[in-house]
Amino acid sequence: DSVKSAQIDEYLERFDAAFESVGGDLYKKPALYFFWLLLEEAHIAVFAPEVQNTIKAPLSKLSDAWKDLRL
Repeated sequence: DSVKSAQIDEYLERFDAAFESVGGDLYKKPALYFFWLLLEEAHIAVFAPEVQNTIKAPLSKLSDAWKDLRL
């Protein structure tokens, strides 16, 4: 599992820092909320690939979504 989680650990750390910067309220920053959704989809894609994701290729979209945040 550590090998699997390594794919998303960097983004999880970024999310945690961004979440704290908005005072723990995802709704203050809609782009951060979208990033969180992508992060959850990435967890599913990595740990339960048999479950169909609502967003296609969430891992590849995490980088672009982070760039769009501009916190």
